[in-house]
Amino acid sequence: MFESIDFVEMPRRTYTSEEFAENKNKYDNSVFPELNASQLQTLIAPATGGEFCLTGAVRVMSPVYMPRTLSMKYLSVDSFTWAESEAKTYMRRAEVSNYLLCYTYEGEADLYYDDRYFHLKSGDGFWIDCRKWHLYKTTNDNWKHMELYFRGNDGDEYFNAFSINDSVLFHSGYEFINKLENVLNNYQKIRPERDLLVHAALTDLLGWLLDNHDEIRGGVDAGVREVIQYIHANSNGKITMDELARVANVSKYHLSRAFKEYTGLPPIEYVIETRLENAKHLLKNSDLSMAVIAQLTGIGTEQYMSRLFRQKYNMTPNEYRKHFIIY
Repeated sequence: MFESIDFVEMPRRTYTSEEFAENKNKYDNSVFPELNASQLQTLIAPATGGEFCLTGAVRVMSPVYMPRTLSMKYLSVDSFTWAESEAKTYMRRAEVSNYLLCYTYEGEADLYYDDRYFHLKSGDGFWIDCRKWHLYKTTNDNWKHMELYFRGNDGDEYFNAFSINDSVLFHSGYEFINKLENVLNNYQKIRPERDLLVHAALTDLLGWLLDNHDEIRGGVDAGVREVIQYIHANSNGKITMDELARVANVSKYHLSRAFKEYTGLPPIEYVIETRLENAKHLLKNSDLSMAVIAQLTGIGTEQYMSRLFRQKYNMTPNEYRKHFIIY
């Protein structure tokens, strides 16, 4: 995948908006001594603005600078990034004058956009207008995803049609990736008609998204969104199907079917997964006892938490904690 694309590999470290802010207009090797000139160039563009913490492995497509031959009406590529983001990665910003297409190859993440919440898993993507406030972040230890930033006045009409039903999500496999790769291949061609080819490839990609926009997967009815938010806010307490059905204002049967269709899990199993993720976070980032963590996360007892960890991760909570201790 993307074998023909020229990438700049970024050193594996943590990059933060605070670090950028402290060294505003001073992007040279005195700020990031481990980066060469090409790496500095490719990092600055997609990571400018807002608040962010970028962790894990990051590859940024090498920019190909050519005089722009078309007006701002036409679609053009700003940047493309392939990332294997670790825990604590997030991007929060607004008032950035481009669009973002983000696709989850593996792992999970959360998106908050235009007063809405969306949960992403493998095969899910989103298309957002970066002029609006947005936040996306990892929800586990490894979120493999790709980000394409692009602009052009023609994008407004496509985006308005795409998001007309209050949905910015889509679900796809290799067909989306193949069309995306065609965009990138055309971008990296050094030829007079490069800009026109990129515009045509982006138009083809956006048109395909419109034709294949899955309203049921992408929209996620309001009741299911409310339930997901409720689970994340109350996972440390007692949660029942009756309670979740009341939150969604639907029957338990309808909720179970709609919820599993979106998340891949029945609601109660999703509750357990949420508690396990919270337990993992406390195991890695605190010295709290197993019993206390079990109580704080809503799992209940140390014995039950140990059983869940063995079933899910083939190790005990204590073994999981030792795995992350740095000697």
